[in-house]
Amino acid sequence: MFDDLRQWFCLTGRPTLLWMPALPSAAGLVVMLQLSKIGVPPKKWFSPVASSAVRPSFSKRMATLYLVYAGRAFGADIPAPEYVSTERARDIVRCIETILEQGRGCVVCCSPSSAVIAARTAVSAGIGLSGVAFMTGGEPLTPSKAAEIRLAGATAVNMYASSEVGTIGYGCAGATRVCDDIHILEGSQAVIQYERTTPFGGGSVQSLLFTSLHERAAKILVNVESGDYGVLDTRECGCMFGELGLKRHLHTIRSFDKLTGQGMTFVGTDIVRIIEEVLPARFGGVSTDYQMVELEDVGGQTRLDVIVGLNVGVVDEAQVVDLVLDELSKGSDTNRMMAAVWRERQVLRVRRENPHLTSGGKLLSLHIGKKG
Repeated sequence: MFDDLRQWFCLTGRPTLLWMPALPSAAGLVVMLQLSKIGVPPKKWFSPVASSAVRPSFSKRMATLYLVYAGRAFGADIPAPEYVSTERARDIVRCIETILEQGRGCVVCCSPSSAVIAARTAVSAGIGLSGVAFMTGGEPLTPSKAAEIRLAGATAVNMYASSEVGTIGYGCAGATRVCDDIHILEGSQAVIQYERTTPFGGGSVQSLLFTSLHERAAKILVNVESGDYGVLDTRECGCMFGELGLKRHLHTIRSFDKLTGQGMTFVGTDIVRIIEEVLPARFGGVSTDYQMVELEDVGGQTRLDVIVGLNVGVVDEAQVVDLVLDELSKGSDTNRMMAAVWRERQVLRVRRENPHLTSGGKLLSLHIGKKG
């Protein structure tokens, strides 16, 4: 199916780059294995987070090395991950430019935010990315992000997956209305919706529920809620996936109980503990003096604001950000990896104003806005 996606979007024969973390994040490893299986291992594997910042366990460091060297032993030219920070995005663009000179185009597998960073860097350097297709996942591909990518001359192909469900769907090549339209892989899972009130921010959404169908599914799921919602419909689109019988589409996919930015996701309950307990204990005030707000997709980048109420005294904003990231990094090397990405890309900022009420007059610790 991954190979079918490349064929339908005319990506067959294009060299591939990977700009995704190594373990403890499994996303980069999974994509690497998929690409290698269809005979197109990436030319380069760039990681947006340094191993020294994450401090992965010994077993996960060994697993990455095993993947690389065992793959080579079996004939797959798998590259070792190379750390490339946001500040070095020019190195990514330079690598893309070199590949484009071969005249075959280029595929870059990364998060939508990373694609935007590469696109902006290319535009500022006067480099056109015509012939580049960003295969994106890990966070919403919003209209703002898609527009930034198109501005550089590139295209974006959306994929939707979760660690619990697996790959849920691939981008629709016939999509003209919305940028993140996907075909649901109906042979792997069933998807239904039900209307529910969101735990943070009020209002209601059409929540997605998944049931596993594949005989080799990693987990047996029966109407399991993912924390995401979207627009689900059945229609003809004219693309190959539709011709194969995959008629159900899903688009405008967003989360209602977790924060997702730069391809990294934290559940809302972790954020609430920090807002209601950790910050007041360190900087004073009470739980209602603090709030976390997910911003609109300004300039193609998702930002998160830590609201510190005016009743709280003078605070060092950098210390607030550091404390939030330090708390988010606790618990596992995966958390450390995700927090390291947010720290490097400066996802968090502090705003001094009183927390906002919902339209129903509620004051909630976490507001997750609709992006795009």
